[in-house]
Formats: sequence, structure tokens, C-alpha cells
Amino acid sequence: MVRRTSGATSRPAPQGGLGFECDKFDKAALDHHYSQYAGKLIDRVEQDSPVHGVTTIHIDSWEMGAQNWTDDFVAQFRRLRGYDPIPYLPAYAGRLVGGRDVAERFLWDVRQTSQDLILANHAEHMKMLARQDGLKLSIEPYDMNPASDLNLGAVADVPMCEFWGHGFHDTTYSCVEATSIAHVLGKTIVAAEAFTGRTQYREHPWAMKTLTDWAFCMGINRLVFHTFAHKPLGDQYRPGMTMGPYGTHWDRGQTFWPMVDSYHQYVTRCSHLLRQGTHVADILYLTPEGVPHIFRPPHTALDGSGQLADQRGYRFDACSSKMLIERAEVVGDRIAFRGDDGRLGTHYRLLVMPLAESMTPELLKRIHTLVAEGATVVGAPPERSPSLMDYPQCDDAVQRIARSLWGDSSVPDEVQVIEHGRGRIYWGGESTRRIDRPSNLANKEKQSWYSDYQATAKILEQLGVRKDFETAGPVRFIHRHTSSRDIYFIANESDENIHPSMTFRVSPSSGRVPELWDPVTCQRKPLAFEKNQDFFTIRQTFAPRQSYFVVFSQSSAASQDLPDSNLVMDRTVALIDGPWNVSFDPNAGGPESTTFESLQDWTSHDESGIRYYSGIAEYSRLFRYDQAVDPDQPIYLDLGVVHDLARVRLNDQDLGVVWCAPWRVDVSSALLKGENRLVIEVANRWRNRLLGDRQPGDADVRTVQFDTGLLGGKAMRAGRYSFTTLRGRWTFSEPEPSGLLGPVRITRDEPLDQTRLDAP
Repeated sequence: MVRRTSGATSRPAPQGGLGFECDKFDKAALDHHYSQYAGKLIDRVEQDSPVHGVTTIHIDSWEMGAQNWTDDFVAQFRRLRGYDPIPYLPAYAGRLVGGRDVAERFLWDVRQTSQDLILANHAEHMKMLARQDGLKLSIEPYDMNPASDLNLGAVADVPMCEFWGHGFHDTTYSCVEATSIAHVLGKTIVAAEAFTGRTQYREHPWAMKTLTDWAFCMGINRLVFHTFAHKPLGDQYRPGMTMGPYGTHWDRGQTFWPMVDSYHQYVTRCSHLLRQGTHVADILYLTPEGVPHIFRPPHTALDGSGQLADQRGYRFDACSSKMLIERAEVVGDRIAFRGDDGRLGTHYRLLVMPLAESMTPELLKRIHTLVAEGATVVGAPPERSPSLMDYPQCDDAVQRIARSLWGDSSVPDEVQVIEHGRGRIYWGGESTRRIDRPSNLANKEKQSWYSDYQATAKILEQLGVRKDFETAGPVRFIHRHTSSRDIYFIANESDENIHPSMTFRVSPSSGRVPELWDPVTCQRKPLAFEKNQDFFTIRQTFAPRQSYFVVFSQSSAASQDLPDSNLVMDRTVALIDGPWNVSFDPNAGGPESTTFESLQDWTSHDESGIRYYSGIAEYSRLFRYDQAVDPDQPIYLDLGVVHDLARVRLNDQDLGVVWCAPWRVDVSSALLKGENRLVIEVANRWRNRLLGDRQPGDADVRTVQFDTGLLGGKAMRAGRYSFTTLRGRWTFSEPEPSGLLGPVRITRDEPLDQTRLDAP
């Protein structure tokens, strides 16, 4: 037998960073790599500064493939598995040493050993090295690694996933895995590599709102924008440098960057509230023991498919066998896990076993103990061990433990309950019948490891457990619980105004009553509600893509001055027509001053400097308002249609940025009876100018070259007003709608006539 490197090299990397991947089974190899790479950077950069510095070492998604050998692998195998692997090594080459069953068991043990070495000698050791430098560790634990994703991610202080922009890769599984790790182990933060893609300057906050809210409802509470590129070229070379074609180009080179803080504030507020307390879920899926393993729930557990699939009314997480064996305990009749800090994570009502024929005696014994202590488990008995450790006695042990839980009977045709100790096991019928995977999951097993989600939901219904959240409307949710509050984040996933009725599984007997918290405006207000025996019913108006927090607490403010209804509609008080004075930036190719007799899309204008303009333009005009103004009564300036963000100033008072629906600001503190001066700054995206700079007369009129060797010292051609290192074929050929389209109105809210509602 011989060994050789797989040839995997580091990428993406500059020339000086290219080379073979280090041995991830060997602590000494990691010590050398760390000291020569991360260590040098850490020595040169200030740590833990209030405004900058290094805080975290990150292990990115595992894109270079797995390994299955190291210099002392034989000795490590003997230590971890308890037998000599040398007689079975020909199984590496496909030789069936001892027959197929024995060879498969040996290879199962090889993969387990590979996982153990990755966890101890790479992930845990990296965490220790980071700790020595005062740093934390984040891990994206997926994509061709030789371990269970859940086990690798569990090592991290901050488990991390990724999601791409619309129309690109569906990485929902990584989000389910990272959030499961955090929820199960009580970790506060779940990060995501956010909005990865090749969108060519398409994205802006409103376009990203639905995906942002989806991420929050998945359980993500830290967005790591992909990518924030370094901008060393100066503002005359905008949008500037990129990470090739990838990412949302989330940096100061963006046209709308002076206004983006309002979106960042929204993300910050939501992230903060979604880090409070613990996640609320009912179902815990146990993953199979074999590695490598990616957790995928039964597809019926998600509402919808693709990038924006949501969890249903009974939410779920997943745990690995290692987590269950080492950390699980029964609290009352629920399973919970103790994290690194000693605190318990989410408490689960049901543990759903994988429908696998094999299970190690150690894992099955742990399940036996948990049931005896009061847990409720859904699953069928395994028949044997998958391992060669203590073979064949290990198979006898599995069968003996299985008989003590399930008895000797065959799988029943209907769901049955077996009482054992203080707990119970559900099995038979639909509850332990594997369902087929969707056909679009290529190169995956045909069947899921689990039964239909609806079969599991029926068991919860039989136990008298309501869904945590229910509505007939297009609303996604997530629920966090603290000692003093229940916090629901709810978001309209549609582009329509909706008025759904929603139920929240919070008992009125708790003394908690709901308030509505708006993460865009920071406004809080009491809610009208209907009490039921063990839940609240609330009906609420949502603008397109609008989101709220519904916070249940014993706050006295929430129990006073309750409205009769939460349903409102706006009423136009005044219409602000043209003409408008509009100023563009001449340095970006626009006219310094022009007049719009009425509001129009910039791309429909005859002047090319407006049609292809990208940047910020200022609209201004005087208008009269002849009604009395009560600063204690909200009155709004509604902008109508905006592409893409707008900052509003009324009578020299900055009223903030409008970036999402409802496209309005409260003007009650600034509006005057009589004459008013209104200024609205509007920002669009880069796409229009990038197209304009490909038109005759503006294309390739500049040469960009840097004596310092930046960009390789190459001479690069650029348009008259824009320069980007993003090269190649543009996927768009027409300018994007831009500017303030209106109508611009002054409005008030008034109660909605509920008898006219068609929506649920």
C-alpha cells in the first residue's frame, strides 16, 4: 500500500498564497500553517478595537475535497476504534476483505476515524489556537468535508451557513444545519455568508428585503455580506474593484451607499432581537451516524421549495448522534442539550429517529435512557451495528436493546405507542415509513431518512400541541422565548397589501399581551387581539414585504389604550404635483439642473445623461398645506413608486431614508400650515451608467493604469464615468427603472372596513 497527496491546492488565492492544503489530521501541520499565515496577520493588526481589528478566525466552506490518510493514521485508528486496520487496508482499493459486510463495516470505521481526527486535530485545535490569540472561531461546516456537517459546525463559537442571491444556488440545507447547531447547543449567533451571487450590480435594499427576512425566519441573525471589496482606487474609479464576478458588491463604491444605513439599522435591530432567549421548536431530527453527512429534512417539512422554502407551524432542528450521546438530557418531557457555557438550548417535544437499519449500541442505549427518563421518540428499531468494532457482539447488543424498547413484534400497519419508563415511542404506519426525495435532488438517495412531516405533525396534534404559528396568509415566522417575553418575527412574503388573521401559541394565562414593534421605524404600539384558551389571535395589516415583531410581555404599556382593530388603510389628504426642480451630479454625467413638469422614469427621458444616469439626484419644490397640523397625530408623506432609495427633508428637517414599503415617512413634526419646502434625494443602481458607458462617445475613452503595480500594472480601458474590475459580458441590456415616480401624497391612516376584505 502506498499513499500520495490528492493534489488539492488552496484557492482562491493570490500567487503567493497558492500551495497544497495542509494535513487536517495533524495538529503539527496546522500549527505550522497557522503561524505562517493567520499568525503573521494577527501580529500586525490591532485586536478587539471598538471600530476595527481582528475578532474571529474563520474556516470557510470545505471546497477542496476530503482526505482519508495521514502519517500516523494506523496508530490513530487503533486508538479510536480498538482494532488493527492493517488486515483490512485492501478495502481502500475495493477489495472485499472478509466479504462485503465486513469490508463495508471497516470502511464505515475508517470514515468515523477521519471525522474524529478532523474534529480533534483540526477544528478543535484551530479553536484552541484562536483562543490563545483572544479570538473566536466561526465555521461553514459543509461542502465535501469528511465529517458530519453538524459535528464539524458544533465546534464553532459561531456556526455559519450561506445563501445566494435570487436565481443562483439553493443552499437552504446549509442554513438549516447552521441554525440547528446553534439552536440545539444554545449558541447565540448564527452567521451567514449573505447574498452571494453574480448579480452585476442588480441588488439594492428593497430587492434584498424578502431574502433578508427569509434568512431571519430561518434563524440567521448575523449577515456577513458577500462581498465588501477593498476600494483603494479613489472615488474617480467607481464602482471600483470587485471579487471577480461574485457577490453583491456591498461597499462604498455603490451609488446608494450614503443612504444604506437605514437598511443596516433594520438588519441590526432584527439581529439583536433574534439573539434574545432561545429558539422555539417542537421537532428534533436525529441524523444517521455514518459520515460524511449533510442533514436534509423531509422535503415536506418545508413550505415551498428552492431558495425561499420556509419552516411550517411545527418548527424543527436537527442533531447528530454525537450531540445526543454527549449533551442531551430530559427536562420534564422534553429533550434539551447543554451547551459549552452550561446553558440549555431549545427544548424539543419529539425526537425523530432516522429510519436506518443500523445503529451503534452506544447511540441506541442513549435513546433507551432518554425514553426511560421521559422523552417522546418516533422511530423503528435498528437491526444491527454499522461498525466492525466488537463485531459480531455489537449486533447482538443492538438487537437486545431494541427488544427492550420495541418488543419482538413486527412493524405495525398503524401508528402505535409504546410506553417505557416515563417516556414513550411512536412507531408503525406513516410515522416510520420513509418518503421519496424530490426528483430534483440529483445524486442523492431516492428516499429520505425520515417519514412524512405530516405524520410527525399528527403525533404532536395527538399530544395536544398546537402549531406555534398559523395563518392562511403569505406570512413567514420565527419565535424566540425568554424568561420575560415571547418574541415573534413575522414577515409578508408577498408583494401585496395583506390583512391576515394569525394565531400565536402563547397562553393568555401567562399574563403576557402583545405589542407590535416595527424594526424599520422603531415604533411600538399595543395590538388588538382575541384571547383563546391557549393562544392569541391577531389580525394585522402588512404592506408589501413588510415585517414586524409581535412581542408578548407583561408590559403595562401593552395593556393600555388597545385599539379596536389593527387593520388600517391610508387616505390621501393632499397631492403634491409637479413641476419639480431636479439636480443631477455632472461628474456622473447628469445635468446640473433641469425641470420635470411631472414625475417620470429617468430611463424614459430624451437626454442620455438622465437616461443612463446612476447616482443620487435631488428633487425639490415648494408646496402649500392649508390644513391645521397636530404634531401628536401621525401624518405621512407617501412617495409612491421609488427606484431605489430616497432621503426626505421637509423644511430643512431630515426625516430619514425610505427604502421599503410602505414608501413613506412621518412628517407630523416638520409639516407646516402654509408654505413648505420639500427636498427628496433619490439614488438608483450602477447598471444604467455601466450601459451608458458602452454607448458610442462614452465607451473606452479612459485608460486606467497604476504605477504601483495595482491590478497587475495593466492598462485597462474604461468608460467616461465608470470603472469596474468586473469584466466580461453583461447579462442586462436595458437600463433599469430609476427615480421618483410617485404619486407623492400627504396621507393619514384610518380604520379599514373589515366587511370589505376578501383576504383571510
